[in-house]
Amino acid sequence: ERIREERFDAAFTERIDWCSVGQAFRLNTYRFAEAESFAQKDGLYPVSHMDINLAYVPTIMGGRFGEDMAFAQRAFNLINYLVYKLFVCHAVDGYNEMFNAFQPGFPDLLELMARNSLYFLNSDPLIDFLQQHELSISEASPYPINDFSRSLIQTWSNILELRRHTALMSFCTLAKTHSMPEEYKET
Repeated sequence: ERIREERFDAAFTERIDWCSVGQAFRLNTYRFAEAESFAQKDGLYPVSHMDINLAYVPTIMGGRFGEDMAFAQRAFNLINYLVYKLFVCHAVDGYNEMFNAFQPGFPDLLELMARNSLYFLNSDPLIDFLQQHELSISEASPYPINDFSRSLIQTWSNILELRRHTALMSFCTLAKTHSMPEEYKET
């Protein structure tokens, strides 16, 4: 309740955490952006409004073929797609039950996720397979920072110094806390 009183305007959630969009909804945050820390998951068209061409694009879980697939490889690709879609959508059921236990009539999480305002996809448009996208989808390549003990390059320093306070979002990042400046550890 205390957090709900903050009245957030928007939220950022990560698609791999099924609870995050439910938590954003419970906080009365109806505008949110989702991020994916790895490539688009197959079978989540109802959420991302972005499906794949199974005759051309290998699936994320079983696609070890290139764009030139024989009939048997395309069939294998389709089966992998359907199995993964069932797995992903079935995994949401437990979370739906949990939210309904605390708030009867809670909306379906897949439906909530489909309402996203923006969807940041971890992708590299130069090397990934071409796909049609909704306007709300933004492909973002990852930016690795190897060691916090080294100073950031001047460009990033200039960007971060433009405002008094900066929120740096990072999804699926491993940081060595012993390398972080003491000031960061205390705030």
